[in-house]
Amino acid sequence: MFNDIRSAVRALRPGGLATVVAVLSLAIGVGANAAIFRKFGGRFVVRAGKFECPEGTARSRNVVIEFPDYASALACYRSPEYQANIKVRQPHATADIIVIEGYDGPQP
Repeated sequence: MFNDIRSAVRALRPGGLATVVAVLSLAIGVGANAAIFRKFGGRFVVRAGKFECPEGTARSRNVVIEFPDYASALACYRSPEYQANIKVRQPHATADIIVIEGYDGPQP
């Protein structure tokens, strides 16, 4: 395992220490966010994975999180814990965060 970590760091070397710090910051943020989402009843429905964007603009990573209700999703986003993690993420990643009320009506 140590050799794998060393190889990964060597691959990042052109970006220098800033790249390593960015990767570690993002990794810590993802783990911390999972705990925050769980606190508000959130669960990952989509977390990265294979995707195709047949229309519009795509991101390299897509995440969909389901919450028990609209209010819980907003409470999670507005929580002090999540707001602190935003400050960690912002220098390293661009995000479009949208809170949408769910639909439980008839399906096609």
